[in-house]
Amino acid sequence: MAVEKKASTAKKAPKKSVAKKVKSKIPDPSLLIEIPKGGQVIRTFQLTPSLPIHGKAANWLLVDPDYPTTDIDRMHFSFSTSSTPLEREFERAIVKIEIQQNPNESGVWRFASDGVVVNPVFSQVNHDVVIEITDAGFTLLAQVQSIDSVPENIRFGYLASFTATESGIVTVYESSDPDIKVGRP
Repeated sequence: MAVEKKASTAKKAPKKSVAKKVKSKIPDPSLLIEIPKGGQVIRTFQLTPSLPIHGKAANWLLVDPDYPTTDIDRMHFSFSTSSTPLEREFERAIVKIEIQQNPNESGVWRFASDGVVVNPVFSQVNHDVVIEITDAGFTLLAQVQSIDSVPENIRFGYLASFTATESGIVTVYESSDPDIKVGRP
């Protein structure tokens, strides 16, 4: 009993404060989108184009709405390696890209033509990507599949028109990014 009393009345050493390492929830600019075996994934992104600055192309900001300040440079669509041929036919990622108006510019941006231009180096590759422009040019829908086991790297640029508010002049611009990888995995 005396030992217990002595232990409870003893002075306790002051606790040292320990700095905790907190993992950042900001994603890498390279985004991995995993498509489950036999399944589908639907994701929405926002694209804010920019006019050239002093004759040089400006960065077009592609973001996940949950992380609006992290520019996505690359997307990797990873499909299951154990999918059957039938499952491969139905596996897909649907990507919705909503064009945003740049608050620093006086005009309206819309996707133009097919919405994307594939880099000529990749023009002979059999892409499993289908693009559709909807919503009067404000939305691009991409359906991404991986039917074969051969991975693909596709470099492309977004294609958008800018209608200047004051003059009404319409000019078409192409972004210099991003690139996507489609494969198993």
